[in-house]
Amino acid sequence: MDWERGIWNAAFSGDEEKVKILIKKARNAKEIVNCPDNAGYTPLHYAARSGHVNICNILLQNGADINAETRSGKATPLHKAAAAGKATTLKFLIQSGACVDKQDIDGQTVLHKAIQNKRFDLKWRCGRRFQFHNFKLPYCHIDILWSF
Repeated sequence: MDWERGIWNAAFSGDEEKVKILIKKARNAKEIVNCPDNAGYTPLHYAARSGHVNICNILLQNGADINAETRSGKATPLHKAAAAGKATTLKFLIQSGACVDKQDIDGQTVLHKAIQNKRFDLKWRCGRRFQFHNFKLPYCHIDILWSF
């Protein structure tokens, strides 16, 4: 199936109805939601990169691998969401069990991607609840509080 008519484009463009139809028509839902395109991206990579939380949820409910890695770069959907600055998607994926410590082919974690792309907004406010995540970087140890 070509990209434009496949589940990858539907996930990328936010077409929930098409995603549901393609999953329903598939012989094996888990297979279609984890099928990489020619670039090695799964539908979840595209949905996460575009910030389509509802589609991420549909894909995960149908067996998508939350920590799927692209073939060449070893990037996860969480890496893609961080690089694109999709905070709501980041929160959803982390709460759904995505591994925050996975490194891509360059040794970068989600935190690296967010900072590198100037997409990380750390808010320190009294009385605010924070989710704590511990990131280990190559030459230092940083404790980060993700505010949600």
